Amino acid sequence: MSTRYLKKDNVILVGVAKNGSQTMKQIGLNNKGFEIILEGEKDIDFYDSSLLILFPIRNHTEKALSEMLEVALDGVNLGKQFRPRYDYFNNDVMKHFVENILFNENWKGCKVRFFDLTKLSTHIPKYLGWDIEIPHSNAAKDEPKKQILRKKMKNNVQLIIPEINRTFFNGIKKSKYWINL
Repeated sequence: MSTRYLKKDNVILVGVAKNGSQTMKQIGLNNKGFEIILEGEKDIDFYDSSLLILFPIRNHTEKALSEMLEVALDGVNLGKQFRPRYDYFNNDVMKHFVENILFNENWKGCKVRFFDLTKLSTHIPKYLGWDIEIPHSNAAKDEPKKQILRKKMKNNVQLIIPEINRTFFNGIKKSKYWINL
């Protein structure tokens, strides 16, 4: 799974593995005027002050559970502990944000904003003034088999999530970079 960027006009939506990547693909395929960009295909002009980059964020535990469930559905024996491989930091947007924007009060380039992933399909179209429907797909809650496995795994497998995930995103939610939708 890779990072996908969905671009329309001067807005880029970021989708990372287990966090909106498939939804970004579906929006791009089902609506006119969108460009789906796989990370590495095209450079983002972070110094364009008219560019708005929106990065949905999912609760770190839910994100890890989703990855664990996917791995288990592929038949992998997880044992007693699971360490997620996917995180929010291994993509161009997050790297640029942390290195150049987060602690730079004089930043004049693009605007990077984070929001709750659960608001992607319900609030983002209105926020951006887009007349589109955003699908909510690939969710465990929509598949009974995933729900049963999720309950079993949640009680039997310990998630080992780096503390930086919780710390960073609790901080982002209190910052000027977070938008409440």
